[in-house]
Amino acid sequence: MQKEKSIGLILTELEIRSILARRQSQLRRLAGVLKMESVDVIWGKEVYRESLHSDGYDETGAENVHVCPAYRATGTYRCGKPMAYDLEDTTRPGFWVPAYLMPRKLSRLILHVERVWDERLQSVDWKAAGAESRELFAANWDVEHDDPSKRWRVNQMVTVVQFHLEDVS
Repeated sequence: MQKEKSIGLILTELEIRSILARRQSQLRRLAGVLKMESVDVIWGKEVYRESLHSDGYDETGAENVHVCPAYRATGTYRCGKPMAYDLEDTTRPGFWVPAYLMPRKLSRLILHVERVWDERLQSVDWKAAGAESRELFAANWDVEHDDPSKRWRVNQMVTVVQFHLEDVS
């Protein structure tokens, strides 16, 4: 049996929210950026922080406190509970860790690759890409790609990854 090949990929906050809401089943990156040969799984990397989290008290009255990752894209802890303060509040303990430093064990997005192909950017299936319209997808693409040579109007080749989300709790 062949071992599963996986890669970590930084996802935007919009992609994260769309994937978790199951509105997105495809990712697009500029052609040549992703090395997808024989990749079976993508684990999503996102901005996070390790926070102390309480699960209440045990029968002796001691508080059950453990380190639990919190995710900036959704403002929630891994257990799904909302964070109780403003995400940008820098006076709170802990700090946001950049997505590129996220280890796989903290990822909540495990994407099983179903198919990979190249196409022109403007051939996008905007619903599968998690957008509400073609125009919104184009606007979001341009926000993420400020280099004029990579903008929507240039219509470059992109690599499309069709995936399904593994349920991770």
